[in-house]
Amino acid sequence: MADVVICYAPDNQASARQLADAIRAEGWTVWYDDSPAAGSAGGVTEEILNAKAAVVIWSASAVASEWVRADANVARGLRRLVQASADDATPPVPFDPAEVASIATWLGDTGHPGWARIRAGLVALAGAPEIDPDKTVIMSGPLPPAPPLPTAEPVAPPPPPPP
Repeated sequence: MADVVICYAPDNQASARQLADAIRAEGWTVWYDDSPAAGSAGGVTEEILNAKAAVVIWSASAVASEWVRADANVARGLRRLVQASADDATPPVPFDPAEVASIATWLGDTGHPGWARIRAGLVALAGAPEIDPDKTVIMSGPLPPAPPLPTAEPVAPPPPPPP
């Protein structure tokens, strides 16, 4: 069972992969169908039922897909929906366009406003990601010596005030 499920139309596979990588890098587990066939649910609904959150990537083709709309509706009904847009397409009714984070210009950087909105939605639904001890870097042994501080030229004290 994954923490997060990603739902998308086949032509948004690159966006889904990039989003999955970013979600995993944060520490959540993620599931998405890495070879979705047009017109096929591919077990996404079952994954949504078991996940903490579902990210739907809207696009013109996702809006036209009854499978993406159906999966988004399941996630919305379970209150697990986080919405993104790969091409700034407006989601269909009943999905609120104000709740859609644009990832149309996102290149994977953590400072992008679209990613920040998605991450905030995931934290709200799935909780803060847990730190994986297998991915934590632990140093053993003494710390390396600190670099020397820069030295300043000695300054002569000011002359005493006149009597």
